[in-house]
Amino acid sequence: MCLPGQVSGNEGETSCFKCEPGTFAPGTSEVECLACPSGYYNKEDGLALCFPCIPGYFRGSAVPASGKTTCIQCASGTFANATASTKCTNCMIGTWALVGSASCLDCAAGQAGVAGIGCVSCLIGKYRSDNDSPTSCFDCIVGRYQSEIGQNSCQNCQQGQYQPDAGKTKCNNCPIHTFTESSSSVVCITCSIGRFTARAGSSTCTFNLFLEP
Repeated sequence: MCLPGQVSGNEGETSCFKCEPGTFAPGTSEVECLACPSGYYNKEDGLALCFPCIPGYFRGSAVPASGKTTCIQCASGTFANATASTKCTNCMIGTWALVGSASCLDCAAGQAGVAGIGCVSCLIGKYRSDNDSPTSCFDCIVGRYQSEIGQNSCQNCQQGQYQPDAGKTKCNNCPIHTFTESSSSVVCITCSIGRFTARAGSSTCTFNLFLEP
């Protein structure tokens, strides 16, 4: 009779042999070592059991007994949230994971998820805040702009500027003889009769002292 973790080899033999790493023998009268099942491993000889892979690691079924001595880390962009996992699962679009992760995290603000790639920075003219869906970036609305990548908000057009279109990287100066006195303007206002602006990008109009009555 052999101890657990050992086998006699053939019936009638009195010598006992330790099971190799990646195999086990649970009883006292085993004649053959068993390969660790999927999701389990052991890395020492003479063991009576195998150990489950911890979250973030896995061990598949198509592995010879000699290869079941360790568990494999989940690749980046995948995860395994249970013990004894036999495979890793791809993170959903809009989430990401480092190597050996037990869960996925939402893309950071200023980023959005792209299938097969992971999280990428929002392009200029776009943004994504923490409160937005992590699956896409959004155009800056009219009256606002963004000139840098990877941003979580857009900037307001300043006084004397306007932007009538969404998704833009800059604001336009109001033409001469027009103005805006508020930020985030979509259109410029024409100066009233008797007033003017000396330059583009003005926030107010000035009295024309030389205007003939």
